[in-house]
Amino acid sequence: MSATPAVHALRRHNIPFTEHPYRYEEHGGTRVSSRELGVPEHMIIKTLVMQDGDKKPLIVLMHGDREVSTKALARAIGAKAIEPCQPDVAEKFDYFHYELVNNLAEGDEEKLGAGYFAAKA
Repeated sequence: MSATPAVHALRRHNIPFTEHPYRYEEHGGTRVSSRELGVPEHMIIKTLVMQDGDKKPLIVLMHGDREVSTKALARAIGAKAIEPCQPDVAEKFDYFHYELVNNLAEGDEEKLGAGYFAAKA
């Protein structure tokens, strides 16, 4: 089984975690992971790596049973357009996702930045 950069980081920092492997299904997404893990799809958090018209990346964390409206997201952040990043760009953000999720879980505004919208969530 291959490990993601996030798993490598957990191991490197001796952070306990439990693996829940399951068979990959092409285009299965959160429907398959929720089924295999035995949890509602809404409980699965998916990470989308998007970019604006200037190719500036942004991370979208959302419930597995939801879809992102790129038009609404662009309006919300004042961008002309939003689109998914290419896979090779998105892969670079796996460790970033691990750090972001941990900082969000702590709710530490100083780490996230005062202007970060989820700091007050």
